[in-house]
Amino acid sequence: MSRGWIINLSLLLFLLAAGLGLWFADRQESKNKAQEEQTRALSALPADKVVKATLQLKGGEPVTLEKKGDKWQITAPAPMLTDQEAVGRLLAVLGRHFKQRITDKPEQPADFGLAEPESVLTLYPEQGTPTTLLLGSNAPAGGNRYLRLGNDGPVVMIAAHEVVGLTLKPQDLRPKQLGAGIEESPLANVTLVNKDGHELALQQNETGQWHTSKPFADRAANSLVRVWLDGLRHANVVNFIAGSPPEKPDWTLTLKPAKGEPVTLLVWRGEGSLLGKRPGDPDLVLLDTTTTTLLDKSPYALVDLRPLPPGVEMQRLTLNQQGKHLEAERRAKNDKKTVETDKKSATARDKSGEWPTSAWQAVEEVLLREAVGAEPVGAAVPDPPDFVITIDNKGTPLSFPFKKVADSYRLAPPDRPVLLRLTPMQSSVLDETLKILFTEAEKGEKEKVGKPEMGENKGGAAHP
Repeated sequence: MSRGWIINLSLLLFLLAAGLGLWFADRQESKNKAQEEQTRALSALPADKVVKATLQLKGGEPVTLEKKGDKWQITAPAPMLTDQEAVGRLLAVLGRHFKQRITDKPEQPADFGLAEPESVLTLYPEQGTPTTLLLGSNAPAGGNRYLRLGNDGPVVMIAAHEVVGLTLKPQDLRPKQLGAGIEESPLANVTLVNKDGHELALQQNETGQWHTSKPFADRAANSLVRVWLDGLRHANVVNFIAGSPPEKPDWTLTLKPAKGEPVTLLVWRGEGSLLGKRPGDPDLVLLDTTTTTLLDKSPYALVDLRPLPPGVEMQRLTLNQQGKHLEAERRAKNDKKTVETDKKSATARDKSGEWPTSAWQAVEEVLLREAVGAEPVGAAVPDPPDFVITIDNKGTPLSFPFKKVADSYRLAPPDRPVLLRLTPMQSSVLDETLKILFTEAEKGEKEKVGKPEMGENKGGAAHP
């Protein structure tokens, strides 16, 4: 009995010792691997400690970048707007590891493409020795390149995709959006003036609602304004062109952020091209010609296409058409109606806020849904209108005259300088809705007239 216990204890101790041995071996292997990987690091300099960098491509002039606060700035050959993400890709090389050390001191640097390196990157910390990396030619092994660590350092082989930042051209370090520097800043005011002096001005109020102030004052559609502004700010820069700009710009775009100074962008229309000038850049930018559509945007393409302003409560609807008058009131929440089930009366609760019929619901939908477009009031003044829809907004009536032009209705929202245009389909549905409402009203009147009133005899004569 005691002998079996001793054997079991020995086996347990053996297993524990084996487990501890494996754990220590695995730990040591991980430690050795980490140390070995550290010895293959391109540099011990962290990217966040770099305050200055120079990049020189073969045959080109060097580009100097300096860190100012938390932003990088190209300072030579001239101050330029700088793409922060591109600089990040350039500095990311510091965290890479090479695959193999080829030689500590090459006798023939040209054998590795290092007699005239493809690029030379020098990174300066705030204190200490700068780090220099020289990019050589492609290695015979597929997908690898030669790299020299320092002007007199060893030559290593590294995966080509690990040092793609060293192949960036000077223009790759510059932002490719027209509104660089203000891409994501919340805007408070926008002004666009063309060469003829026509001005489109918008501002955002404290509630976040956009409004046009020129050429007319009206409520704008936030979604339409947002898409338009994003298109302008992110307008694609195709290339950079040295030289002086023409005298008078075709468009002057001023973007005023909620905080900070306004940014003014100038654009010229060329022969099949667009030229732009950004503050902070020494040269011109060549823009994608599709930007012309955004610069020629009509103010009527930005207005709010909803007939009703925000906050309106629609409790009563009135229809006036050629002297005929109809009214409907939304049922209160606690309204009840009697329905028949198996010829027995039963009480059912209406849904909150329902109109008497689906036709009246369709009339409400016309005022709630967005129209398809907007146009100047002078395009089709609804006078006299074909019909008028009036709503009771907390005791204040709001009237919407409708006028049909060709196959589409125009409606005039109160106190707005635009007409809203319905689609032919919306217009057709609206015609059918009005026909149903007025036909039902006429039918109801006829039934009311033909029904004997109290006090009448069977022959229909009234009592004296």
